[in-house]
Parts: sequence; C-alpha cells; structure tokens
Amino acid sequence: MENIDTGACLQFLKDQGAFDTRHSGRTLGLHLTGTCQVLISWQCPTHWCFAGMFHSIYGTAFFTKQTTSFSDRQIIRNLIGIRAEQIVYNFCKLSSNRIEAILDSEYNDMEKMELFTLISANRVEIGRLPVNFIPYIDYLQIKTIDKMIEYNANFN
Repeated sequence: MENIDTGACLQFLKDQGAFDTRHSGRTLGLHLTGTCQVLISWQCPTHWCFAGMFHSIYGTAFFTKQTTSFSDRQIIRNLIGIRAEQIVYNFCKLSSNRIEAILDSEYNDMEKMELFTLISANRVEIGRLPVNFIPYIDYLQIKTIDKMIEYNANFN
C-alpha cells in the first residue's frame, strides 16, 4: 500500500485555496475532507478515501471551479497515489448524468464500483442521501437492472 502523508494532502488543499472556496454552504475543503470521512466510516480501501479527499479538485460537471488543473495530475499522484488519482480523474471527467455515464462507459466493474461509491459518499456528505446509505447494494442493484435490460434486449 502506498504511504500517503495526510498532512501534506491537507496542506496542498489549503495552499490551493480549497478552504477558502465556497461549496455546498461551506468550504470546498470541508466538503472534501467530509467525503473522505464518509468513505472511512464505510471502511473503504485507503486509496478510495484519499480519492474522496480530492474528488472534485479538477472541477466537475456540477462544481466547475478548478482547484488545480489536469496538468497537475502528477503532483496529485505524488500526494495521494496513482490509483486514488485515477479515481479522481475519472470522477471529474463524468458528465452531469453521472450514473448513465458510468453505466455506458468502458470502465471495468471495479472502476464502476469506485465511482458509484464516490458519488454516494459525495451525496451523503452534502445531505442528499441518508448517512446509513450502503453504496455496494445500490451498485449491485444497478448492475442487476443493467443485466436484465441487456438480457431482454437480446430476446426482443
């Protein structure tokens, strides 16, 4: 497992102005660290948690303010690791219809699980989903429905 310096991550976010940027009625920095805390509470892998701490720093379809640009990807990789940064990058590239974008993507099942979990943690953190939401079940339900649609399409 990659050795990640939480203090350096927080300092980077602070230096980039994340704790001065407004987001969801408070600061982006608080939202990012809150999303990380949700993922920790769900006992997610460490790299998922650090992806949560940086999940919208490149800007998203909904939060268009860039804390840092895609040209800084190597800096982010050095801070949170390659796997976590890839999740962040994938999340920031999603269109505004995130669920359909993931289902229609070429991502493998693990990458889809990571993105669905991050979306869920983000929504829990801003109060759009209940705190006791279980993202893995939600993902499995979506996959099951997707497979049923695919199965039915083959017979119609």
